[in-house]
Amino acid sequence: MLIPTTNSLAPGGLALDEGSACHAPVDLLRSVGCHGLLRPGLGYIVAVGPLIALAVLLSGCGAGVAPVVATQARAARVPLVRLGAGVRGVQVLVEPDDGAGALTGAIRDAGRSIWLTMYMLTNRTIIHDLEYAHAAGVDVRVILEPHPYGASDNTNQSAYDILMAADIPVHWSSPRYRLTHEKSMVVDGDTAYVMTTNFTRASFQANREFDVVDRHPADVATVRALFIADWTNRVYTTRDGNLPLSPSDARPLLQALIGSARRTLDVYGEELQDPGMEKALAAAARHGVHVRLILPAPSGPDYDARGVRLVTAASVRVRRLPRSYLYIHAKVIVADGRRAFVGSQNLSAASLDDNRELGIIVADQRVIGTLEDTFNGDWSYRGG
Repeated sequence: MLIPTTNSLAPGGLALDEGSACHAPVDLLRSVGCHGLLRPGLGYIVAVGPLIALAVLLSGCGAGVAPVVATQARAARVPLVRLGAGVRGVQVLVEPDDGAGALTGAIRDAGRSIWLTMYMLTNRTIIHDLEYAHAAGVDVRVILEPHPYGASDNTNQSAYDILMAADIPVHWSSPRYRLTHEKSMVVDGDTAYVMTTNFTRASFQANREFDVVDRHPADVATVRALFIADWTNRVYTTRDGNLPLSPSDARPLLQALIGSARRTLDVYGEELQDPGMEKALAAAARHGVHVRLILPAPSGPDYDARGVRLVTAASVRVRRLPRSYLYIHAKVIVADGRRAFVGSQNLSAASLDDNRELGIIVADQRVIGTLEDTFNGDWSYRGG
């Protein structure tokens, strides 16, 4: 079934940027598969069936293209959501510069509740702070990933055992997702933390990380509702264009953010392993956007090599920083210095399409200034 709508999208497709008739150039629409296509007067047409062929003439961007066939692999219906204008009035923590203090302080100062979803929890100080909070009567609940990728055993088992021994409710994350890679926390029902940071010692000492602190009631309510759904293993799909959620709508929202750029894109990624996102970055560069990408240098097999070759061929500038400087674990996209994504989503197919992940779109200029200043400092590193 095809649904004409002014603001719909599908996994793997494009989202329409708020306040814009069409930010995605024709080549970008071709390059990312175009599951959501623009037609004059209708906006995006979304294929929501499991295998639906769609042929339509794209003329909404001022140029016609040949008919495009779009195939939707997943049968799940996707919410109607646009890329948000970005949240203002938020704060950002920068790691390792700020250290663990702001986050441990939030846990220690909690008076009512701490709801935590965490991919890796091994930092003993944070584990003990959760124990102390529970002993003081705070409603502490924790969702942990049972099998973090690449771990020889269950990295989170010790935290699980310690918290359960303290009578703190802990759930292993839902098997409906390949991994729960999300890093988020809601404190006292009024403050949400949307993070790239795992709660490990290395995250606060040796990694580049960013954590957004959001007190907007609507955003906090969304993160709370997501936690409740995952806590009870129920299906939940966000309808907030400022909070990209995997596996439901992060891909089209991040593609829309990339497609919105007219001058600059500054990107941090831990991985570059998704053809759709690689082509989106390359298309932006080919349309005159100055694109810079920071990745970690490989320490073993170079799984990012193919993606790096593709984007550098399109004049995307890439820096791969060594662990001796910092491990680049951050996931950030800053478009035109006006709007930015921060979150747990890697530029990989698994992260966007199969995992539980959460991010946030921000437009707070102080936060974006901090992101850009940090990026420029990391970009200027010339060590070995």
